[in-house]
Amino acid sequence: MRDVAAPGRATRSTGRACRPRFAQAAIGLCQVAGACLLGCQSAADLRPADAPPLSSHEQATSGPAPSGARALPPDEAAGYRPPDYVDRAAFSEELRAIGPGGALRATITRPSRSTERPKDSGAGWPIVVLVPGSGAHDADESVGPNKPFRDLAWGLGSRGIVVLRYAKARRSEVDEPASRTPDDRSAEPTLAPEAAIDEQAPTVKEEALDDAFTALRAAHEIAGIDPSRIFVLGHSLGATVIPRIAKSAAEVRGFVLLGGATRPLEDVLLGQIRYLALLDGSLSDREKLVLRKLEAEVRRVKELAPADSGPEHAAESGELPLGRSRAFWLDLRAHPTEDLLRDENRPFLVLHGGRDYQVTLDDFAGWKRALGHNAQTTFKLYPALNHLFMAGAGPSTPSEYRIAGHVDCSVIVDVVAWIREH
Repeated sequence: MRDVAAPGRATRSTGRACRPRFAQAAIGLCQVAGACLLGCQSAADLRPADAPPLSSHEQATSGPAPSGARALPPDEAAGYRPPDYVDRAAFSEELRAIGPGGALRATITRPSRSTERPKDSGAGWPIVVLVPGSGAHDADESVGPNKPFRDLAWGLGSRGIVVLRYAKARRSEVDEPASRTPDDRSAEPTLAPEAAIDEQAPTVKEEALDDAFTALRAAHEIAGIDPSRIFVLGHSLGATVIPRIAKSAAEVRGFVLLGGATRPLEDVLLGQIRYLALLDGSLSDREKLVLRKLEAEVRRVKELAPADSGPEHAAESGELPLGRSRAFWLDLRAHPTEDLLRDENRPFLVLHGGRDYQVTLDDFAGWKRALGHNAQTTFKLYPALNHLFMAGAGPSTPSEYRIAGHVDCSVIVDVVAWIREH
């Protein structure tokens, strides 16, 4: 097990230099309340139905998070400028419908330069399958003007690694009407990380796991890859469910976790709302009311009994966080991280942003406990990075997700080096 603290910016590089194209804008106090791991957009979303209207001040600090994610074509879209660590001549992309009935719209990034092929000339390319967080994400995991999964795919593709990423199968067709042009779509605000959950998905299996396993099966069918070097990279909820993927995917060589939670997700949610409410240093009466309501809902989750997961309860939300069903919360409880990873000895790379308020250092410590026995695990902390693994300064706030940026080059370099090592 290796434990490494990393600077916010890397000083070394593989291929193109780690030079940011844009200077990161200064991050001020929260102006727009933001996303949480399971889908509430702000503390205002949890207000009791009989609460009075928000004041103008509270609207300014608890306004809606970005919404209306739109899938984008694989080529460079309007409003997106690739970071300097990307070499567009080094890879190509194709769209492919995968899974039963072509339900998943996947984008495959394939290196095009033979000079980047692994040293063993008889081997194929390593491949990484990207698993997104919760919500109706497009293949780029778009968040406002930011596209962390495109950054990752293009950064890895520039360095000799095939990447498969996908738009979630349960994204509503109305999210992307045929009349929309790429320019129309890219100009609209997009989902903050975890800004929405699929209300029709009863458990995390339907929310995340089914798509991930469909993508893994498709990865085996991509020509030119090395089937012994298939990796899975999950972000946010996608990282949180990696232990469940690992349990059922013996063919995967190793796993990369970016900003995954290990605490119970109801506790993660409550922590996020407390953080947002206290950004201005105090709690208003309305914020206290919101927190009391959520605390009561969290207690109900803790009190659920396994018998509550029967078919007669599957569609009942009752007074539980985010209106999710008993089955949803009980399914999460039935798969504790440490139990799932107890016998795991494959390579793991666990990365965490030091400014991440959505998934905190408590979760990072949880991964260390769960994987402490595994000598093939590497932990790395990036003090200056947020939940999107983008650099900033001061306390992280939801408003910074609206600022155009890129996954930090140090993350790209570290992931590439780790994959080449394995």
